[in-house]
Amino acid sequence: MMWLVLGLLIGAGAVALAQRTRRSSTAIRWYEWLLGALGVIGLLLTLEATLGHQAENEPTAAWMSVVTLGLPSLIVLLIGVVLPWRRHRASLRPHSEATADDSEPVA
Repeated sequence: MMWLVLGLLIGAGAVALAQRTRRSSTAIRWYEWLLGALGVIGLLLTLEATLGHQAENEPTAAWMSVVTLGLPSLIVLLIGVVLPWRRHRASLRPHSEATADDSEPVA
C-alpha cells in the first residue's frame, strides 16, 4: 500500500511540475528532467533497501544503504532542481551591467 501511495504522490507531483513549467517562463531541459528522475528513482531504491534491511533486522546494512545509495541520489536530485532554478533566477535579474558605454568601440 505504501508503494501505491508513493507512486500516486510522485505522479501527481510530476504532473503539477509539468503544468507549472508550461505556465511560467521557466524551461526545463531534457537533462534536468533526467537528473530529477534518476534522483527520485535512487531515493525510492534507497527507501526499499533500507526498509528491507530493517525488516531483516540488519540496522548497520540499512544505514550503509542510506549512505551509499541515498546520498548520491540526493545530490543528483538537487543538481536537477538547482540548475533550472538558477537559470530562471538569472533571467529575472535586470541587466544593469550592460550599459551604452559597453557598445562604444575602444580605440
